[in-house]
Amino acid sequence: IPGRSLHDIKFSEQTMVIGVLSGASGEGPHRRRNIRSTWASGRSNVLFVVAGPWSQIEEEYAKHGDLLWLDMDEIYLTEISHLTFKTESFFSILYERVVSKSESVQYLFKTDDDSYVALEKLYHVLLKGNRGDDGLDYWGKCMADAKPHRNQVVEWQKKWFIPYEVYAFDHYPTYAMGAGYAL
Repeated sequence: IPGRSLHDIKFSEQTMVIGVLSGASGEGPHRRRNIRSTWASGRSNVLFVVAGPWSQIEEEYAKHGDLLWLDMDEIYLTEISHLTFKTESFFSILYERVVSKSESVQYLFKTDDDSYVALEKLYHVLLKGNRGDDGLDYWGKCMADAKPHRNQVVEWQKKWFIPYEVYAFDHYPTYAMGAGYAL
């Protein structure tokens, strides 16, 4: 992430930073253009988390200053998918470099580049909604009692296949689904 982007967010009045997971190639550049021209237009608190060759994003990085680039291949195949790493990178980097040093940023929100974020509704739920005295620590559409995909024969399950060596339990703990969640 360009240092000026982090500085601008850290010392702004922003209450939330949004990380959008996106690919360096394929539909990724087109989706980022669409997001910048629609729901993220004029927003300095939206960053795109991108993995892939530097040559594919270098110009966009310099032009927009809103990319968190990870120097790794973009992989979405079974247990070697980098989605979890991209998500963890967004949360850990932004927490360390922004949230822990900012008096205004309260939430980090993760979404994907094929999602539309209704920002006003999101701000209302997280910042003005009925959260109780302690506020929210983890917010999203939660899935309970989900089972890992163990079938490599069914085509649509191959992408999410999780072998017992990676996760030995029959069910996942309750978790917020990947389309969007906040910490």
